[in-house]
Amino acid sequence: MYTKYEICELFAEILGLSLEKMIPDTKGNEGNTGVQRPYDCHLSTEELKKLGIPVHTMDFRGWWRWELKAVRH
Repeated sequence: MYTKYEICELFAEILGLSLEKMIPDTKGNEGNTGVQRPYDCHLSTEELKKLGIPVHTMDFRGWWRWELKAVRH
């Protein structure tokens, strides 16, 4: 499981980009942030399974490296 910020960190690492101007939101649900954020949520894959769509998992970092042609040799 990754936060949105952690996903951005991962993409930056894979693509060799800087995150120097990106600031993580550390407030979460504390105080008056204006949004209610879920602590932990998961999407159901039941309907995909019923349609015969494979829902197996694989390494997130590895998949994106492959898809972005950033596989290291």
